[in-house]
Amino acid sequence: MSRFVSEKDIKTIRAEWWGADEEVVIRVYSWGQKRTLEGSALEAGVDLKDVENPTMKMKLDELANKQMEFGIVSWTFADDNGNLVPVNRKNIGMLYERDGEFILKAIDDYNSEDVEKKVK
Repeated sequence: MSRFVSEKDIKTIRAEWWGADEEVVIRVYSWGQKRTLEGSALEAGVDLKDVENPTMKMKLDELANKQMEFGIVSWTFADDNGNLVPVNRKNIGMLYERDGEFILKAIDDYNSEDVEKKVK
């Protein structure tokens, strides 16, 4: 077994309210990505007890955006003209809240599973 995160460490997710051709491919965080996320949370002084504070909410949103950037490999979402929308910070931020929360939860869940079980 490899000791490195690879292209095999992915999972395809679909929400029940998405179209039949809509899916998101998510990945396992690498060690470096996890450290970056943890460092960002510490640096920002994230206090989960104070999530109603507007400043704290902005810090949490920024952390969630970073989790999404690290966790999304690709998606099949298209614009109104049928053109594939690229995965990037701007487009992640433009997702409807329901879709963003669904994807973020799937990334969190996938990254809390035992990695060795995933790649077998």
